[in-house]
Amino acid sequence: MKNPCTAVIIALIVMLVFCTIPIVPASEPCTTHFPLPGDWVKMEAKKGTDSHFDITFSEVGNGYAVSGQTYKGWCIEKGAVMIYSKHNVHLYQYYSSRTTLAFGSEIWSRINYILNFHGGVSLNSTQEALWFYTDGRPTDDVGAQILINNADSPENSSFCPGPGQICAIAVEAYSGDGYQRTIIEYQLPEPIPFGGFIWNDLNKDGVQDETEPGLDGVTVKLYNETNSMVQTVATINGHYRLNAVAAGNYTIAVEPSKDYILSPIHQGSADYLDSDFEPLTKKVYFAYNPLDTTLDCGMYSLSSGSHTPNISPIANGRGPYNGKTGRPIQFDGSHSYDTPPGHLVKYAWSFGDGLNNASNTSMNASHVYVKPGVYKVSFTVWDDAGANDTYTTEAAISQADRIPSVPEITGILRGTINKAYNFSILSYDEDGGNISYLLDWGDGTNTTTPSQIANTSIQTTHVWTKNGAYWVTGTAIDDQKNSSATAQSLIFIGIQNVGTYGYLIDSNGTGTYDGFFSNATQNRTTAQAKGTDQYLIDSNGDNAFDLLYTVSTDTATVYKPAPTASLNLITIGTLAVVILAISLAGLFSVILLHLKKKKRSK
Repeated sequence: MKNPCTAVIIALIVMLVFCTIPIVPASEPCTTHFPLPGDWVKMEAKKGTDSHFDITFSEVGNGYAVSGQTYKGWCIEKGAVMIYSKHNVHLYQYYSSRTTLAFGSEIWSRINYILNFHGGVSLNSTQEALWFYTDGRPTDDVGAQILINNADSPENSSFCPGPGQICAIAVEAYSGDGYQRTIIEYQLPEPIPFGGFIWNDLNKDGVQDETEPGLDGVTVKLYNETNSMVQTVATINGHYRLNAVAAGNYTIAVEPSKDYILSPIHQGSADYLDSDFEPLTKKVYFAYNPLDTTLDCGMYSLSSGSHTPNISPIANGRGPYNGKTGRPIQFDGSHSYDTPPGHLVKYAWSFGDGLNNASNTSMNASHVYVKPGVYKVSFTVWDDAGANDTYTTEAAISQADRIPSVPEITGILRGTINKAYNFSILSYDEDGGNISYLLDWGDGTNTTTPSQIANTSIQTTHVWTKNGAYWVTGTAIDDQKNSSATAQSLIFIGIQNVGTYGYLIDSNGTGTYDGFFSNATQNRTTAQAKGTDQYLIDSNGDNAFDLLYTVSTDTATVYKPAPTASLNLITIGTLAVVILAISLAGLFSVILLHLKKKKRSK
C-alpha cells in the first residue's frame, strides 16, 4: 500500500500548479465577423479523416461564409451518437447570442486556440481536449492535457482568431435523434487591403448582422481625382477587391439593382460593421491607404418581405441492410423529418431489384429479395410544399440456406427378424456442404449417421428383433441445421399383409410363414405353405382353410377344397359293388342258359 502522506503531497503539488495558471477571460469579444444563414441548411456528416467528422453543407444560399465544401468537424457531446446522414441544422458564429450553447467567451477562446494549434497531437487527443471544455469531461489523455494546459495559459486564454486562422462555427440540428451537436473549422479569409463587403441589409438598419448575406454581382467602380474611372469589378459573395493605386483621393461608386436602395451610413458603434456609402449618391470619398482601405456598403430591396424559404425535408432510410433471399427485410424510414411548419406527406422506397417498390403513406416497408446480390436502395420523402429529399443505401443479400431434399431410402420392404439389412440413404442440397441423416427404424431405435458430403449416398444397416410392420422415417440435416422433409417407408418384418383379412407370420425367422393373425377374430390361426409362392389360410378360425394367398401377386382368393379322401373310398366301393352285382347277374344268367340247353339235349 502506498504511503498516504505521499498521496497528500502529490495532491497539494497538483493544486499549487493549477493555482499558478490563472484562467483569464477575454477582456472583450473578438471583432471577427462573417455572415451565416439564419434559416435551416442541410448538413451531411461522415466519419472524418483528419477530424472527428467530415461535414458538408447544402441549400445554404449565396453570400454566406460557408459553402458546399467539406469542413472538419468536431464532436462536443461525448455521450451522443451521430448518424452519418443528412440533418437540417442552424449555424452560429462562436460568439453569437443566437446559439443555445452556453459557453462563455473564455471557453470559445480556448476552443479556438485548440483548433488552431493542435498540430502534432493526435485526432483522439484533440477531441478529448475539446470535450474537456464543451462537455465538462475530465481526461487523462496526455496529448489532451498538453493542449488544455496551453489553452489555459495567460497568453492564450483570451485567444481571438484573426485573418487566415481557424475559428469555430457551432452547428445545431433540428432533431436530436441521431445527431451530435458539433463545431466546424472555418478559416477566416485573408484581409483585403483595398476593397470591402457589400451585404443585403435585411433589417435595413445599416449594421452588418450575423445572418445577413453578401450580394453577388454588384458592380463597383473606382474613380480618381479627375473623376476618371480607373477600375471596375463585380462582387463575389459580397466581397470586392481592387488593385492598389497611387496615393491620392478617390471615389468608389456602387451600382445596385434597380429595386435596391442603400442603407443609412455610419450606424452602430463598430466601424467594421457599418455602411460607408452615401445612400443618395451611392458613393464614398476617401484618401487611399495602401495598408488598409476597407469600405463596406449595406443595401436592401424595397420589394423584400419576410418570407422564409422552404427547406427540403430530410430523408433517412437508415441502413445499410443485410439479409437473405426469400426472407422479409424491414426497411426503416422513421427517422425522416421536415422542419416546422412543414410536414412530410409522401414516401417512396425503391429496392433496386425492380420488384414491389413501395409508395405509400408509411415510412417503413418490408421487402423480399429473390436473388442474391448487392442492391441500391433509395428512399424519397416529400413535404407539404412539394420539396423532396432522397436517401440512398445498400442491401447486401446472400443466398438463404436451402433445405436438403427429402431423402431417398433404398432397401428391403420385407424381411425377417434377427437379420441385418443394408439401407442406402441419399439427399440433395443445392448449397453443397455436408449432410447427416436421422433414421427412426420404427422399433424404438434410431440412427444418426456421420456427416458427409451432400449429394452422395450413405450406407447403414439395421436388425429387427420382433415381427411387425415398421414405418421407417429419415430426415436429412445440413451444416446450418436445416432439416429436410421426412421420408417414410413401410417395412414388413416376419409378416405379410393379406388384404384386410390379416397377416401371415414367420414366427421362427425361416422365411416361411407358419401362422396367420386374423383381423376378424383378433387371434392367431393356421396357415400352410402351398408350393413356394402360395399359402392356405384359415381366416376365421374354424380350422378350415378358406383363403389362398399368392405372394408374388399379393392376391387372396376364396379357397374351395377338393372332396375329402373318405368320400372317394365310398364312391369307389359303391362302384365296385355295382360292378360285382352286374357281374354276378351276368354269370347267373349264363348258368341258367347252360342248364336249359343241357335239359333239352336229354
